[in-house]
Amino acid sequence: MNTTGSGYRGEYAVEAVDVSKHYGEKAVLDRVSLTAATGQVLGILGHNGAGKSTLLRIITTLTRPDPGSTVRIAGVDALADGRRARTLFGSAGQSSTLDPLLTGSQNLRLIAGLRGMRRSQARAAAANALHEFDLADAGDRPVSTYSGGMARRLDLASALIDTPPILFLDEPTTGIDPQARRTIWDRIAAVAAAGTCVVLTTQYLEEAEQLAERILILRAGRIVADGTPAELKQGVATERLDLTFDSAAACTLARQRLAREFDVSDMDESSLSVAVPRGNTDARAALQVVASLDAPLLEARRRTASLDDVFFSTFTHSTQRGNA
Repeated sequence: MNTTGSGYRGEYAVEAVDVSKHYGEKAVLDRVSLTAATGQVLGILGHNGAGKSTLLRIITTLTRPDPGSTVRIAGVDALADGRRARTLFGSAGQSSTLDPLLTGSQNLRLIAGLRGMRRSQARAAAANALHEFDLADAGDRPVSTYSGGMARRLDLASALIDTPPILFLDEPTTGIDPQARRTIWDRIAAVAAAGTCVVLTTQYLEEAEQLAERILILRAGRIVADGTPAELKQGVATERLDLTFDSAAACTLARQRLAREFDVSDMDESSLSVAVPRGNTDARAALQVVASLDAPLLEARRRTASLDDVFFSTFTHSTQRGNA
């Protein structure tokens, strides 16, 4: 039985059922359902325009869904009692909610106070958050002087300042440099390990695979895949055959010939990757094609499907269904 900081005991920390949203005739979300448990990181993956941010705005009570939608936060009906639901989670959207005229430290102390901390607790929490997100040297500067990446880190620090039982993050590392991204990943993993339910949206396949225990892939307002990273990869019917040649010219020759029969993608100027159905027959056929060419092969390596392959597969299948 899961427990959140609200004292709620139930199966899920977050539950959305048949969530839809239309703007006129355009369906932005079409009967999307999801659940997330205490201590779980749920990743929602999709291209721009897939409906990820709209879904998160509905769950966090910032946007009203169509009638018939249901959202529960720690057992609270978030659509009927948004004020109470908002006390149960922290969030960081794509748009900053910080006051640009206040310093970073003042913003964090203000938010900590709104979360119920005493003044001394708020000061300590703000100092700790600034340190964790590598902003200690900028804590006394107005937020208006921050770079975009710094402001994004401060947003995330504010969402995590009191380690909420439920945390919603909308594309948390967009615009963040690789080193800061790793810091944020570590912080998200740590709060999840401590029992926080984390729901995050992302465009980054690596981020989803690094953090999420479960992944939903959203396309055109619908869930087209749902499972653990391992389950999603297992569901792809192809493997990859990575080929490395002794020169760029040899690689180009092999690519031109293999592309007649296989899906081929470049890895670098002398390496390519071939999608082959599971089993030995098609991999052998690809290698036989290469052997028939004047294209010296240095290495051939088979590997299982990646999240890139899963993502491409869901795109292909949903496009085919849409054209049927």
